[in-house]
Parts: sequence; structure tokens; C-alpha cells
Amino acid sequence: MRKITVLFLTSALAACGGSSSSGPSGISGTVGGKTFTTQGEVAFFGSGANCPFTSGATSVSVGTSLAVAEVTNYALTCSAATTCALKASSMTLTLLIARANYFSPATAPGLGSGSYGYIDLFVLAGGGTPTLPQPDAAGNLSIFTALLLDVGPAPTCTPAAPIQITQGALNVTASSATSISGTVSLTFKDGSSLSGSFTAASCPGVPNFDACSALGSILGSGSGGAGPDFCQGSAPTCT
Repeated sequence: MRKITVLFLTSALAACGGSSSSGPSGISGTVGGKTFTTQGEVAFFGSGANCPFTSGATSVSVGTSLAVAEVTNYALTCSAATTCALKASSMTLTLLIARANYFSPATAPGLGSGSYGYIDLFVLAGGGTPTLPQPDAAGNLSIFTALLLDVGPAPTCTPAAPIQITQGALNVTASSATSISGTVSLTFKDGSSLSGSFTAASCPGVPNFDACSALGSILGSGSGGAGPDFCQGSAPTCT
């Protein structure tokens, strides 16, 4: 299951920019001895119908909605977010937020407001099974995962090994087809933490992606990516 972490890293590498806006207070904290403060945000959205979903011995179809929110400690235009480039000496927090519905598998449920349960990517990478929250009365399963990408200096922009997130909590306060807002708190294995609010909007002209394979990647039951791949198989450049 190491491919799960690799796929998520690919998403973080691909969507490596930020919009010019930020949330009311932004996300801040210190991770690995480095200070992080929100300077840019951008989001990419996907949806899927009749997505195959497997949990243990149970296989069902679900409708799903998904957002990949990138929160950076540097400011870039939206056009820079959709190029295959890494920002030297930067940090990017990727929040992958998903909602799946068991009762209406032919439709995407939308990213409704409320609490989303944390899924640990490192558990999946080690071949384990994540603990899922219970669906609500309407059949909605609301989950999220996160990864902090710490990019090294030029000319290589080599990413550091990610620090495991041991605890996470996320609450969506507002969402639409083109934006998502909420609050998040994350605790890392080294004892450091990030917390605050986010408001991320989509880039004009960037199409939605199919979320079925992305949901499977989060939960270990699929083989797709976690968002749009602007590199399209090429290695990212260092800027």
C-alpha cells in the first residue's frame, strides 16, 4: 500500500500553487522546526457516480464528491498553481476532503457542512485498514486526509520525507461547486501541530476530475490518483 502515499504526493506535487486569497485567519503552526503560515490557497474538485467501494468483505457502490485543497506558505497566482513546477524552499499542506453516499450511489452527495473523520495515510501505506467513521442517517460518509509537503531549496526542490500526522480534525463550514471553507487541526508525530481556517477556490478553466478512483486511493480499495495531474507523467520543474 505504499502506492497510496506516492499517489497523494503526486497530487501535492502537481497542484503546487496558491490563489491570491486566504481564509479569515489562515492555518499556522510549526512543523519539523519550520514555521508555517497561510499565504495562498487553491482547490480542485471532483465527483463520481456508482463508484465501487470495498471495506473488508463488503463491496458496494457509492456516489462521491471530493475536494483537494492546497494551502501554501507562499503566494502565487492561480495560473502558477496549474503548472508542473515546485516552489523552492516552500511548504504545502494538502487537504483531501471526501463525502460518499451509500443510499444514493448514482449521484454525488456534495461536500456538506459538518465534521469529517481523519484517515491516516501512513496506516494505508503500511498495509493497514483505516478506521472509518459511521455514516450519518442519510448514508453520508464524511472523511478527510492530509499531507504536508516540505520542498527543499533550488536547484533540485527535493521534498523532505513527510512527518506522520497522528491526529486530525476538520470541519467544513461552507462549500459550493467552486470553493470550500472550514477549519482544521493536525498533530504530527514529532509533537508539532498546525491549525486554523481555510477558504480555497478553484482555478478558472480547470475541469473537475473523476473522484471514483481517488476515493479508492484514500481508502485503499482503488488505484487512481487523488486529483488532477498537471505533470502528465513528466518530472516537475524547480522554480
